[in-house]
Amino acid sequence: MKITRSASHRALMALSVLMLCCIAFPGSAGADVLNTRPVTVSAPNVGAEKTLQETLDKTGSTINVNTDQSPFSLFMPTADNSATLTLRLEETIFDSTMGLYQLGNPAFLLPVILADGQPGKVGLFSDVTFNADGVMGRVRIDRFDDKGDPLTTVTVDGFGTMFGFYIQYTASMVTNTFYSEDSRNADGKAHFLAFAGNGAETGLWYFAFEDSFNLAIDSDYNDYVISASGLKPITEEPPQVVVPEPGSLMLLGAGILGLGAMRKKRLRGEG
Repeated sequence: MKITRSASHRALMALSVLMLCCIAFPGSAGADVLNTRPVTVSAPNVGAEKTLQETLDKTGSTINVNTDQSPFSLFMPTADNSATLTLRLEETIFDSTMGLYQLGNPAFLLPVILADGQPGKVGLFSDVTFNADGVMGRVRIDRFDDKGDPLTTVTVDGFGTMFGFYIQYTASMVTNTFYSEDSRNADGKAHFLAFAGNGAETGLWYFAFEDSFNLAIDSDYNDYVISASGLKPITEEPPQVVVPEPGSLMLLGAGILGLGAMRKKRLRGEG
């Protein structure tokens, strides 16, 4: 006995396959691994503030803040899954946070360094361990003061190993969050600069942040300056994860049930 597929049967099959293949897991796509660089770094509008160039010069690097900007916006740990981020300069006047956000999901934030809005602070640092305790996706953040004394430890599950950077602060009851991907910023402006260490500092990264919305006050990128070891840039967008959502699975189930009913009816008709 040979069963011939009808046009409606084939249509339901095609719909089921389409639902499986074309439903993207939320937050898994749309990452911009490259920003348009360079941008122009200006002098601070407050004379007492150190410039970004002065801050990097103190590290002994030969980085030029206007010509050596890296376009990379997203990062991941190197093979040992351990990174250290150190505050080189904090010139923002706000109580603010610098941290990591999950690749493709800017709502998943991990605070790494907490500043108190007192310009000139340096030396705070955090050790970040990915896949901590042998658990995939777990991140542990150990925070230290400028003397190396422990402050706090935070462990978060489900974060993963691919991320961008952010700064966040609240002023006049408005919270501003700026991301390392320019396209995620509400003003569409660049608020993050990355520099690859050179010479003896090869393998080290410097990250600089600007907290002025729409760059209206200045674009000196000295509000947070961070050095980071144990990281490497993500050079291409990871493949999009394809996972059906619950509502789509219900529709898919209904389609499969329909196919089963059609097949039984046809079998009875031909029996």
